[in-house]
Amino acid sequence: MRADAQSEVREKLEELCSLVAQEAMQRDVNGLLAKDSELWEKLTADRIVHFNGHAIVKPSRCHFNRLVWHSDSRKAFLRDFLKEHTELAQLLLLLEQEGVERKPASALIERLLDDTANKAVDSGAMPTQIELNEATDTMMRRLLKEPITALVKAYMIGLWLETEDVLQVDPRVSFRRIEAADYESVGPVGRSQLVDEFLQHYVTAILEIRAPFPRGCQPQIALNTVVDLMRLYKVGSISCVRCSTTPMVGFGACVFPRVPPPHLTYPLGQDDIQPLQQLFRRTQEPLGECYKRLEGGGVSLSQDGTVLDEKGPVAIAMARYREALLNVASVEQRIVNATSCLEALLLKSNERGALKRSLSQRLAVLLSCVGEQPHVVMERSSKAYRIRSNYVHGEAIRKSDEKAAKDLAGLFFDYARKTLLLFLQLGALETAAKETLVEQLDDAMIDSAIKKKLEEKCVEHTAVT
Repeated sequence: MRADAQSEVREKLEELCSLVAQEAMQRDVNGLLAKDSELWEKLTADRIVHFNGHAIVKPSRCHFNRLVWHSDSRKAFLRDFLKEHTELAQLLLLLEQEGVERKPASALIERLLDDTANKAVDSGAMPTQIELNEATDTMMRRLLKEPITALVKAYMIGLWLETEDVLQVDPRVSFRRIEAADYESVGPVGRSQLVDEFLQHYVTAILEIRAPFPRGCQPQIALNTVVDLMRLYKVGSISCVRCSTTPMVGFGACVFPRVPPPHLTYPLGQDDIQPLQQLFRRTQEPLGECYKRLEGGGVSLSQDGTVLDEKGPVAIAMARYREALLNVASVEQRIVNATSCLEALLLKSNERGALKRSLSQRLAVLLSCVGEQPHVVMERSSKAYRIRSNYVHGEAIRKSDEKAAKDLAGLFFDYARKTLLLFLQLGALETAAKETLVEQLDDAMIDSAIKKKLEEKCVEHTAVT
C-alpha cells in the first residue's frame, strides 16, 4: 500500500473510532442502550509468599452488581451507526483500490468499532490518543497482513525462580516470579479463572514472550516451543495452565484446566541465564519446526522446495517425551514412555531383532560424545529396556525394587532429554537424516576416526545441559 494511502486509512480509522465511541456514550447517557444487571466479582491476592518452590497465595473476593451492555443491543447500535455514517464504505473503497480484500477488511473494522464502542460505554470515557494510535496501528497490520508485535503471558507450573529478578533468557523471552497483579481478575461470578486451584497452589512463575507474530497460529507455536525447551533444559513436568496475548493475536485468553500437578520440578536462578541463552539460540528454530509439523497439520517444505516428513522422528519422540513427563503414571509406564521416545530416534525404520542391544549401544556412543560413560549408559539402558519389556508383557516391578526403578527412571529420562537435544541440534529432524546419524553411530562403534568426527561435531554444534 502506498504511504499516502496508509496515512489516509489511519486517519479514517481514528475518525471512525472516535465517532463510534462518542455516539455510544451519548446514547448511553440518554438511556437508549439496553443493559443487563449481572453479579460480578473482583478477585485479588492479599498476600503471596514464595517458599521452597511454591507460591502460597491468600486470595480475597469482592462481589458487586454491574450493568452490562446487552449483546443484541450492541449489534443493533453498530448496525444503525454504519447506516448513518458513510465513512466505513469510503474506507473500504480506498482499501479495495489498494489491493486489500473488501470482505475480511470489513469484518475486521466492524469488530474494532464494536470493541471501541463497548469499552467507551463500559468505562464512561472516550479513548485516549495513545489508545487510538495503538488500535489503528494494530488494525493496519491486520489489514496489510503484517506481523503484529504482541505479548504472550503464560502462567507456569513445574519450575520456580530462586531470585526476585527477571530472568531474560532470550531477547524475546523472560521468566519472573508471579505477583499479586497476576492474580487480579474482574468478571461475572462463576466465570473467573482465579478460583482454579492451579493458580492458587501450583503456579510459580510467569513466562512472557514479546515478539512480532506473522500469523494467528504463531503465538501458540512460540509458547509451546518455549515450554518444550524448558522441558529439555532439565527434566521437569513444565506446563502452562493459563495464557493470553495482548493485543489479541491467534488467541485472546486460554485456560488449560486438565493439566495434572507437576511431579518433577526444578528451580531457575541467575546461573541458568547463560546456558539457557545458548540453548535457545541453538534449538528454538528446529523445535518450533517440529511442533508445527506435529500439531499444525499440512505439509512442510525445505528451503529447496522438497516435501519434508509431515511429522518426523524428532517431533514424534518429543511428543512421547512430553507425555512421559506430564502424565502421573507408574514408574514402569514412565520407563515405557521414555524408552518409546528413544526408540523413535535410535532404531531404524523396520528394524527387527536385538532391539535392546542396538538401542543401548547407539545411546552409549551418542551420549559418550557429551561426557557420559558409555559402559554406564549401556548398563542403565539395558535395565530400563528389561523393565519396559517385562511391563509390556504383564509383569510389574517387585515392591523391593521400586526405589531403584524410580532412580533409574529419572536417569533414563535424562538420557532421553539429552538425546532429543542432540538430534535437534544436529539437524536430524527428517527420517533420512535420522537414518544417516544412526548409521554414523553404528560405524563409530568400530571406527575411531568416525567416532572422533562425531565427537567434534557434537562439541562444535551442540549445547547439552
